[in-house]
Amino acid sequence: MNMDYKLFQNKQYFVTAIGTDIGKTYFTLKLYNILSQSGQKANIIKPLISGFDLDNNNDTIQILNSLNLERNAQNLDKISPFRLKFPLSPDIAAKRENIKLDFNKITDFCQKNIEKSRKNDEFLLIEGAGGIMSPLTSSTTFIDLMHKLQIPVILITSNYLGSISHTLTAIKILEEYKIDLEYIIFNFRSEKQAGESEEMLESLKKFTYHKIITI
Repeated sequence: MNMDYKLFQNKQYFVTAIGTDIGKTYFTLKLYNILSQSGQKANIIKPLISGFDLDNNNDTIQILNSLNLERNAQNLDKISPFRLKFPLSPDIAAKRENIKLDFNKITDFCQKNIEKSRKNDEFLLIEGAGGIMSPLTSSTTFIDLMHKLQIPVILITSNYLGSISHTLTAIKILEEYKIDLEYIIFNFRSEKQAGESEEMLESLKKFTYHKIITI
């Protein structure tokens, strides 16, 4: 991914996507590496993860590895303090584990990291889980968290059939919540022909004024 970190006008971002397995972690880690190689201080958190297992290569473990942090409870709590073992939406996974997720505690964790990054003048990438409207608790979704945090959002999309509609729907809800969508990241996936992907990208551009970066 060839990208200049100077494209990003802010230093704190929430990374979300139009669905699950679209490339949030892939993009977040790539951007972190670009920042680090450019001499910029940066950190990543993923406040909540479902499908967590200490022994598999899930998103939180990948983040720990990129940050060169040991795989222990203290470091896990710094990155993903709310960890659920079932690979389901957080509200369902928490119910199965008899855990009550607290929206305010999740928000406070993010806010403290935002304040710390501003104080230290460093980049902070907050990665969501699932898609933009994935349930976060029994009564909130990730859009509620983004609205509460009031930091710019980076939206990851892809080139599967139906992604244009899903992307435009995501843009619409972000706009309705008055959330600052700074960039759309168009993640080209290998199963599509290059020409077809380019056509999808050009079609998407016709329906939005937001800046789009391809990776």
